Amino acid sequence: MSGSQYYKILGLEPTSTDAEVKRRFRVLAKQYHPDLNPDHDATEIFQRLLDAYERILKKEFKDTKPVQGTHRGKSQQEQHSEFHRKAWERYERMRREQEAYSNDVFKAFISGYRMQLKRIIALICFGLLCVLIADEIVPLKSVNDQVVNYNSTSYQSFTHGYVHEITTKYGHHFFIANYNPKSFNKHPRIRYYQTAISRSDVCVTHQGQLIEVHFTYYWARVFLYVIFSLGILIPFYKKDTIFLYLSTYMSLFIISSIVLSYLLLNYRILSIITLGNWP
Repeated sequence: MSGSQYYKILGLEPTSTDAEVKRRFRVLAKQYHPDLNPDHDATEIFQRLLDAYERILKKEFKDTKPVQGTHRGKSQQEQHSEFHRKAWERYERMRREQEAYSNDVFKAFISGYRMQLKRIIALICFGLLCVLIADEIVPLKSVNDQVVNYNSTSYQSFTHGYVHEITTKYGHHFFIANYNPKSFNKHPRIRYYQTAISRSDVCVTHQGQLIEVHFTYYWARVFLYVIFSLGILIPFYKKDTIFLYLSTYMSLFIISSIVLSYLLLNYRILSIITLGNWP
């Protein structure tokens, strides 16, 4: 029997991966295992499935001739019992191997370098969460500056209204909300306010008028609260469920990327280290 025919027994294409073969066999084993299916043909079907499964994983597709006289002198009931016992032993051996593999994967996610990285990310998230809370309490810092350029094109904000981009003498860029930038032609001087520690832009004042600033980390601080809180909680989850694996990858890739961008953008890490005194 060719290799493709063994795949056909499991209802798969020859291009199927070993992982797909294992998933398919588990489904069929629950359906045709003699202990679970009282059908007369269940044992024979299960044996064919088991044989095809083992051959595919071992990539042994050459037929082996049965040994003559193996069942000589044995009754049909004895042959059936022996056949059932061997099939069950093979199935149990594979089940134990799969269970051991699953346990190894689970242990790798709750210990080792993945857990160490999750703990480091959690500590950083805890520190940044404290910074966010402190910035809510400590008074804002103000900086006098002046507008040197602006984009007259309006952009739609995520919330309501429109925004314009302006550039200041000190190289700052703001997206001011619902304000006509032509007002800066005659009076370019502005004052902008930042949080005390992380130096995140909060708002701008011009000619005594308060202007909201969009697309800043302060503007999206609710999102940061959620992300940093998740980063803190993820290492404490150690149950063998799909959430463990999803949350691990979320911490290692998504949350860590957001943390890095938050720290590196506008040299915010230096502001945090110096408690808002530089740059």
